[in-house]
Amino acid sequence: MRALSVCFLLSLTIAAMLQAGDVHARSSMSELVVSEKDGKPCFALKPDRETRRYRSRIAYVNVASDPSPGSTEPARVAWASTLPPAPGEYTLGAEECLAYGQRVPGEEIVTAAQPLQPGVRYTVTMNTFLRGKGGSTNSGYAGQFCLARDRQGRVRVHDLWHAPRAGVAAGDACRPFFRQP
Repeated sequence: MRALSVCFLLSLTIAAMLQAGDVHARSSMSELVVSEKDGKPCFALKPDRETRRYRSRIAYVNVASDPSPGSTEPARVAWASTLPPAPGEYTLGAEECLAYGQRVPGEEIVTAAQPLQPGVRYTVTMNTFLRGKGGSTNSGYAGQFCLARDRQGRVRVHDLWHAPRAGVAAGDACRPFFRQP
C-alpha cells in the first residue's frame, strides 16, 4: 500500500509540473498520444523506434483534471489504476491504446473512473516498463487532452500536445489549451 501511495504522489507531482510548464519535467518524460476510441480518450505511447519494436508493460495510469487558471485548488484525480505484473500483466505495442477507465484483470483501482467534463484540461501520466533486448527499462509518459462538444452535440476528444488548434472551432472550450497553433 505504501508503494501505491508513493506512485500516486509521484503522478500528482508530475501532473503539477506539467501544468506549471516546467520544461525540464516534460523533457524527462516521453509523450502519450491521445485519441478517441468508442467516444472515450485512449492513451498510446508516442511511436518511436523502441515502442515500434518492443511491447511495454503498463504499471500505473493516472488521469487528473488540471486546476482552472488562477485557482488555488489542487488537481483532481479522475482515474488511477495500478496494473498487475506478470503473469497477468497488460502490455501495449505500437498503434495500441489504453482507453479511459478500461478494466484490466488483476488491476488495483486507486480511483474509479469519474465522468469527464467538456472544457476541462486533463493530464494523463503512465508508468511503463519497455521490454527491450537487454531487459526492461522503466519509462514515464505524459499527455494532455480536453473534451468538447461538436456542432452535432457529440463529445470529441482533443489531443492538446499533438493536434493543431487551427482546425478547432473558435467557440470550442478546449481551444485555449492547445500547445500548437
